[in-house]
Amino acid sequence: MRVPSSNLTFGVGGKDKDGKTTAGWGYYETIAGGSGAGPGWHGTSGVHTHITNTRIGDVEILERRYPIMLHRFGIRPDSGGKGRWKGGDGVIREIEVLQPLQVSMLSEVGHHDCLQDPSFSCAL
Repeated sequence: MRVPSSNLTFGVGGKDKDGKTTAGWGYYETIAGGSGAGPGWHGTSGVHTHITNTRIGDVEILERRYPIMLHRFGIRPDSGGKGRWKGGDGVIREIEVLQPLQVSMLSEVGHHDCLQDPSFSCAL
């Protein structure tokens, strides 16, 4: 599966069912992946390739400021494909939500449907 750009948002607030605005907060991050390989080189693992000038914040800051717990964050082994020149591996980011939040993920996915094929994990 190739996910060239993925974005995760979560937060609280906005408009309730009656249209009344409720104060809140929001969080937004871009999720790194792997860069593609080419003739003569392997791709790079765990980098932002299509969203420039971004960086994921430190885990300690994320957990201190927001009601979440990051259980796992690292390179997803062997996810860059096989071949003479391998693409870079993507990342795993396992987050536990500690209170009710609105969560959204925007992702551009290649030809695999991760909801139909459980061997590709992109669920929240």
